[in-house]
Amino acid sequence: MFIAVYTLLMHSEHDDRIKVHEDDEVTSISEILKISVKLILNKNMLWMISFFCVEKMFSSFGHFVGRIYLLDELNYSQEKLSFLTLCFFPLNIIANLAVAKFGSERPLIFYYINQFLSLGASLLTINVVYANFDSLMEFSPFLLDCILFVLLLIIEFTQVSIFTTRFAFANKV
Repeated sequence: MFIAVYTLLMHSEHDDRIKVHEDDEVTSISEILKISVKLILNKNMLWMISFFCVEKMFSSFGHFVGRIYLLDELNYSQEKLSFLTLCFFPLNIIANLAVAKFGSERPLIFYYINQFLSLGASLLTINVVYANFDSLMEFSPFLLDCILFVLLLIIEFTQVSIFTTRFAFANKV
């Protein structure tokens, strides 16, 4: 809020024009759209956008379908899962700070590390914990809750980091 108020009160709009070359200035929305279209149609940018879309599709499938399976098929308590999700709220802030601290210099490497961590935790959650849900529930419901908390915590942290790293990468570009 402080930055927004400062920008509104103290920043001159005359300094906001985007410099394309040393002497050229972008003065209209149509020029900005032309530059944006050229950027998006760049071959490397198309590959990156395609990769991000495919990655998001698969990570969303594992993240959301896994939770639906946990609730509907395995009859896990909605209250427990909601409480776990509520506990992850401060994690969003910490994950964004971690990306700012560690991922701003080389955002793609940070992105891939988080992507592999998320994939590993998702595979472990779905293929090990959900597959052995009944035996874990009979052995120790508390242990099951702890295992789910840790794995879902890793998944949540990496998903937020991945989302933020995309913006760090776009900012670097």
